[in-house]
Amino acid sequence: MQLSDIPPEKLPEFAEICGIHAGDGWMSSYNTEVGYGTSVKEEQYFDHVFGLYDDVLDFDGTYQYRIVKRIGKYNCVELRIASKEIQEFFQSVGFPRGSKCSTVVVPDFIQTNVHFMKSFLRGAFDTDG
Repeated sequence: MQLSDIPPEKLPEFAEICGIHAGDGWMSSYNTEVGYGTSVKEEQYFDHVFGLYDDVLDFDGTYQYRIVKRIGKYNCVELRIASKEIQEFFQSVGFPRGSKCSTVVVPDFIQTNVHFMKSFLRGAFDTDG
């Protein structure tokens, strides 16, 4: 998968996903999972994020995913996508595997378009803002 595989009308949604990923997303350093997680108290927002991922990445049997609720110590709900292709795609736009504490980036395609930047900021602020 490459950025050019995303239809132009879905690029603002992908820009928002990038902002969400920069905030509460992660990419495993030991397997092929890409994920997003939030508090179970924000399950309505989780549903919105799942809809974005599904619309842009098209989960219709193409990618394996699972939704995990971890109640107790963490009280979170997570979307976990097991896909080397998706992981490599996220890396190609600038996101690292493993810890992203000191390496969060704004992908180049977002920096050149004010509408994409607004979408990215929406995702980033909704998660960590």
